[in-house]
Amino acid sequence: MTDRPPQPTFPPTPTLSKVRLDAIARDVSHEFLNELVVLFLTDVDKKLERLSDAVRERDLEQSLASAHAVKGAAASLGVLRFRVVAAKLEDFLQRGDWRASDTTLVRLLREFAHVRSVLGPQDVAASP
Repeated sequence: MTDRPPQPTFPPTPTLSKVRLDAIARDVSHEFLNELVVLFLTDVDKKLERLSDAVRERDLEQSLASAHAVKGAAASLGVLRFRVVAAKLEDFLQRGDWRASDTTLVRLLREFAHVRSVLGPQDVAASP
């Protein structure tokens, strides 16, 4: 019998908020929106590296700070499902549940890979 940690559940959530991205696109140029996306992906990648290190080292203070920063970055751009997973991770960290945090971090990293595939190589502000 395998001693697997419980799997956190997540509500069905779209990857991106089209409403949020459209609102940003109305306020900035096409080029600037694309720059924001590149900055988001680069910045979050670094934040996730710090978060992964902190969780692995069981550094609660740094883990919480990094999880909160990732959650905020996702919210600012309307990256919904990633934000939900980051919020769940932050919650587990606040409760000191390292097993659930480890599992949720893996989910967060997978979700970021998905976000990168959706936002990365594409021109997010391009019209169909």
